[in-house]
Amino acid sequence: MASKKTVQTGTRSKKQKAPADKVSAGKKNPVKAKKASPKDDMIKQLTAILNDLNEEGLLFLIRQAQILQYNIHVDKVNEQKAGSSTKQEPPQYDKFSMEIVEGENNRHFILVINNARNFFTLDEMKKIVKLCHVSSDSKDASGRLHQWFSKFRKDVIIDTKITGVNDPALETIYNGIIKKYTVKE
Repeated sequence: MASKKTVQTGTRSKKQKAPADKVSAGKKNPVKAKKASPKDDMIKQLTAILNDLNEEGLLFLIRQAQILQYNIHVDKVNEQKAGSSTKQEPPQYDKFSMEIVEGENNRHFILVINNARNFFTLDEMKKIVKLCHVSSDSKDASGRLHQWFSKFRKDVIIDTKITGVNDPALETIYNGIIKKYTVKE
């Protein structure tokens, strides 16, 4: 037969102590109960589950934990890099300035003008270079470029906001192409 415990109500005997988490009047409790953090609770939950898993399940969890650990490391490194480098605004290009970006192995080209990025294939770029070099001057080239863009690449006219054959962006394109490229026969 199991013995029954008696519950005493009212006053304590001298040998009984006050619970550790309660402070007696006038005395400071040197040890405070530490409140468990959410992370501690999750670790306890995970630990309780681990005993029920087979080796395959444990291996899966280890791999997942390693992936998470690696991602946390990468995030920290990226944050440090972002914090150490000053963010620079991309250069602003108007109709009087242009950047030519050559793709890998010159397979494509990007003409950045008036804050528009215009992508061209190698064949298209060859045609534009030839148009510029057969022109007698910038005015002639502007007319030829406008006509070619209107016929084959209307997006360049729209994105670059070219208003007509006398638009300064066309002369800027001509000058940039002539300075950098020649026609190969």
